[in-house]
Amino acid sequence: MIDLSEAQTAMRQRQLSAELEPQYYTSEQVAKRFQISTDTVYRLFEGRAGVLDFGFPERLNKRVRRLLRIPESAIRLVQAEFQSKA
Repeated sequence: MIDLSEAQTAMRQRQLSAELEPQYYTSEQVAKRFQISTDTVYRLFEGRAGVLDFGFPERLNKRVRRLLRIPESAIRLVQAEFQSKA
């Protein structure tokens, strides 16, 4: 028989560990969220802290395929920059 308090404690620990891990979004998800193009997302988030860039810059003669994974913290920073300009 499972003790209810132990099960609740285990559930809280799983929730806390999930909250501590940063959530990453694709450029398509961010573009849809802000209603902008994916090219604009690449320009806004390129080189920002926390953004994971899985691009291949060494491919000179072929189309460069970019894969960005953008954390919620970077999204909030960009959003705050635009709100301060308005």
